[in-house]
Amino acid sequence: MKKLISILLVSSLLLSCATSYHPISDLESVGDAETQNEDLNLIVGIQPLGENNRFNDTAEENNITILKLSLENISRDTFSVSNKNIYLRGITENEPISQLSPHEVADRMALVTGAYWLWGLLWFGYYHNENGDESSLWIPIGLPIALYNFLKAESTNSDFEDEITNNAFPSGKIAPGEIKNGYLFFNRRGGVKYNLVISYTDYMGNEKEIMIPYKF
Repeated sequence: MKKLISILLVSSLLLSCATSYHPISDLESVGDAETQNEDLNLIVGIQPLGENNRFNDTAEENNITILKLSLENISRDTFSVSNKNIYLRGITENEPISQLSPHEVADRMALVTGAYWLWGLLWFGYYHNENGDESSLWIPIGLPIALYNFLKAESTNSDFEDEITNNAFPSGKIAPGEIKNGYLFFNRRGGVKYNLVISYTDYMGNEKEIMIPYKF
């Protein structure tokens, strides 16, 4: 009976093990929308998080959406685009919504690493009684498991932040024929339609704008 209880306890704890991070940069975006003007061709879609179920859950809980933007220069001119000049504008409220930084997203979506120290509550007890002589030995077998899961969760959080940081849409110039790709990060309310707005400048310093309605 004691063995059965131990097996059930360990099995339930194993279900809460830290998981490894699975890269998302090669995953195709979903729900793509496309538009263009005389300068740029714009494609935007939602970036899936793949097998990273816990990040999917925290994204839902925190109302965070990661978009994948593709911007192609279809003109003969060179344009400059700054990441800070890419934002959402509510169609009904006309209120601009700035992007979140990759660090903000990673912080809000991070696995709660401290919870894995609960493994430290798992001890192995040995009790022996021989001819009236009693002895016992208790070993904190959960501590190495706690440390392993804590470090693995920390690594998972770090890998996620590194990937979204390295793949954030880059500011800079877009030469004729060049395509720039990258992630955009926003707070959102489900079912609300926004205009994704991209402000940019041409080689003469003239400000221009391209936008696309998008619902998520």
